[in-house]
Parts: sequence; C-alpha cells; structure tokens
Amino acid sequence: MEIIVHEDTTTRLLKLAHGYEIDFALVSQPIQDERLEVRQLFTEELLLALPPGHPLARKRSVTVADLARKV
Repeated sequence: MEIIVHEDTTTRLLKLAHGYEIDFALVSQPIQDERLEVRQLFTEELLLALPPGHPLARKRSVTVADLARKV
C-alpha cells in the first residue's frame, strides 16, 4: 500500500475527494456538504501577536469583536 500526503486548499481537496482521487482530507471547517462525513479531529489554539503597548495586549483573552474594533 502506498501512502501519499498532498497539501492543497480546502476547495481543491474537497474536489479531489468528490472525484474519488483521494481517500480522505484534512480540511478547514465549516464543511456543509451532505455527501461527506465530517469528523472533528482536534481543535487548534490561535495566538495573537501584538506590539508592546497595544491596548489589546492588556487583555487576558481577545474576542473576534475585539479584533473587529478599530483600536
């Protein structure tokens, strides 16, 4: 059995899966496709890098709403 790892965009990987060109894909969520069985394998912590003195640097956690505000 030969195992090949191929990296590509979510859109391209889904196209390959639909065409039976690959057996499975690790892709970004959300996937809204009833033809596929989707399982969450893990969650990934996202980190935010800020310059010293930035107002958000004082917060213990930052929300998407915090990022949307022009600070």
